[in-house]
Amino acid sequence: MTTTLPMPREEHRSTGSSGVIPAVQLMAWGLLCGWLLFGVPRYVHIFEDFGLMVSSGSMLAIQLADLATMYWPFILVGLAVLGCLSYLADDAFARAGSVMLRGVWLIAGVAVPIIITTATYLALESDLGALVDALT
Repeated sequence: MTTTLPMPREEHRSTGSSGVIPAVQLMAWGLLCGWLLFGVPRYVHIFEDFGLMVSSGSMLAIQLADLATMYWPFILVGLAVLGCLSYLADDAFARAGSVMLRGVWLIAGVAVPIIITTATYLALESDLGALVDALT
């Protein structure tokens, strides 16, 4: 009685997108939207309570937050569209076998919202620091 062992199969690797890059990009853009919708208005209330004149960077952050607050349903639709387009682009880059394009796509899609979030946060914090210095 002889038994035959199955031949080891070649591991099947998908040539398409795994969906990780679009998911990371959506998280970064979602965090920016959350910051604009929920974080920035807290600073606005503090500045209004003390009657502080804010810098141009803080004013830009406040105006972006106002815009996001007025048009949040469109932002949700935009995030869904961004997720789909990001997946399609990543899938095309993966099928083309371009690791460099996928890396650039990941960095661009994550760096932009992180830079915007950081810039608005630092502008608001500098004005808040000026308020604390003026009160002490």
